[in-house]
Amino acid sequence: MYALLKETFDMTDADFAAPQRTGMEKFETGIQSGLDAARRKSFERIVGAENIDTSAYARVRASYGAGAFDALRLREHIVENLPDAVLAPRTAGEVQALVEFCDDQRIPLYVYGGGSTVTRGREAVRGGVCLDMSRHMNHMIAFNETDQTITVEAGMAGTELEALLSRAPDTLC
Repeated sequence: MYALLKETFDMTDADFAAPQRTGMEKFETGIQSGLDAARRKSFERIVGAENIDTSAYARVRASYGAGAFDALRLREHIVENLPDAVLAPRTAGEVQALVEFCDDQRIPLYVYGGGSTVTRGREAVRGGVCLDMSRHMNHMIAFNETDQTITVEAGMAGTELEALLSRAPDTLC
């Protein structure tokens, strides 16, 4: 196999000497959350402490999409443009309260829905917070077999929707 790789890809022994990054190495972002205590308390009043995450993993997950560009950046440990916190609202009322609070406080707000973005649209280029709709707001609201329409909450992932639709129609109602 070694000889075949060298011949096929015009490689030398030196190409195999140093280990290459695989993307599986452990790394820290080095980017600390800038969420201050006063704002954290305000967010806790709206969504509860259990629905606030300032961990590096949650913040990277909320900002990076499923596209090749983001995958390559993460593989090279290039982490930038993270929100200060990821908030998981449970209801439309909580979403409204968060939007109003962020607007009043001039806090940039980003939304993580089903997690399929490849457009870098959820990258927190100005800091702020990200609303993770996938945690609680990922349910079917209505199904109309006659019109062949379905209404789902903003956090419904495509794979979850496909699984839901693969059920017998009478189980959806």
